[in-house]
Amino acid sequence: MPLATHAIESRQADIQIFKSDPSYAMGPHDSTSSFLAFQEGFQGGASVAVCDLDGNGYEEIVVGAGPGGGPQVRTFNSLGRAVFTPGFFAYDQEFKGGVNVACGDLDADGQAEIVTGPKSAGGSHIRIFNRYGQSVFTPGFFAYDSSIKGGVNIAIGDLDGGGFKEIITAPAFGVEPRVNVFNRYGNKLGYDIYPFHSEYSGGVSLAIANIDGGSEEELVMGVQNQDSAWVKVMKFGSEKTVVSNFLAFPDNFKGGVNIYGSDIDNDGFDEILTAANSGGGPHVKAYEGSGEELRFNVFAYEHDFRGGVNIAAGDIDRDGLNEIITAPSKSIDDGVVDFILVDLSEQKLYAYSNNILLKSFLVSTGLPGMDTRAGDFRISQKTYSKLYSGPDYYLPNTLWNMRFDQNRLLHGAYWHNNFGHRMSHGCINIAYPDAEWLYNATPMSTRVIVQQ
Repeated sequence: MPLATHAIESRQADIQIFKSDPSYAMGPHDSTSSFLAFQEGFQGGASVAVCDLDGNGYEEIVVGAGPGGGPQVRTFNSLGRAVFTPGFFAYDQEFKGGVNVACGDLDADGQAEIVTGPKSAGGSHIRIFNRYGQSVFTPGFFAYDSSIKGGVNIAIGDLDGGGFKEIITAPAFGVEPRVNVFNRYGNKLGYDIYPFHSEYSGGVSLAIANIDGGSEEELVMGVQNQDSAWVKVMKFGSEKTVVSNFLAFPDNFKGGVNIYGSDIDNDGFDEILTAANSGGGPHVKAYEGSGEELRFNVFAYEHDFRGGVNIAAGDIDRDGLNEIITAPSKSIDDGVVDFILVDLSEQKLYAYSNNILLKSFLVSTGLPGMDTRAGDFRISQKTYSKLYSGPDYYLPNTLWNMRFDQNRLLHGAYWHNNFGHRMSHGCINIAYPDAEWLYNATPMSTRVIVQQ
């Protein structure tokens, strides 16, 4: 993955389709076709999955919009033409955190369902749809506690060989790497999987692969962010067994890995496709389930693109060979806060950059009768030092002030240390170290959502 002088960190949702040929290297000009999944100019990237949604033997391409746009899901045929529906919204149209997609036949009727989860800036709300965008099996469920706001990754596979596929989830960022498994009704099954050490909080990428032709499928898990691109393959049975554990990219690359399982050499067994995530070149490689590297190499986009690549594979033209589908992701964490979420019920603030949770901390919002108002706001003024005074308080030299809603501000508070409890006259009190960091990292006009 050569270094670029001027790295490109985001691009349009340009879906590239490659023939699977494990014998030589390919670049973006070797794709058999490409298309834009969303309107021209949208730079949020996309997530991608491949499944036969209507049972006719042709697999469709399922695409979820990346951060910055509405939570739209679209389905396409091999020619890049929208099928079944012009697109549907998996969540409220105002949600801008992006959508992760997976698909699989959850009820064994021969027609795959679409499963979604927020990519970032939202909870772990899992939803299931048919190909027409109609909710099925459950109105939705949360894979983790409602306090987890870093998004959720998803995969679908038959882990136990029972004939029905399960929904596998992992936190996308910010908490311990606990993988959960659910049935199609949202009932949690008896698996608790910790693929990486408990202190790791960079997210777990997920995939399913049948590496040995057995009735059960194997679970593939990767380090998604903030560490080396380790991939772990696990088999389920009477006990969980680690089949392989390997580095997809050099150890000094710390941007993590995205993964997908598919038979790309037509030998009847799935290989594991890996793509560099944030900060790496648009490099897609392939490995046997044992961790043995294949000669297959694809550079899906220009060599200086550093936003990360999402991958999927399937036989979209029914020629007996699986095609490899790529979608650009969006570069993470440039250190600039571009979205702030304040949860009144938790008394907690979440600060995001490029869809990744940078930092969260306790705050103090308005007391009863002086409530901090819920709503969608923007930072309209920044003032280093400010005097706050009223009939019962006088607070000079208050630092790190950012106005977001009329006379309500985010600001430091030196007069109490009771964060996590409502204390203010309507502003949002923040401990000084957190307030200083937030003030310096947040530009004017940054979006602020205050929710109950």
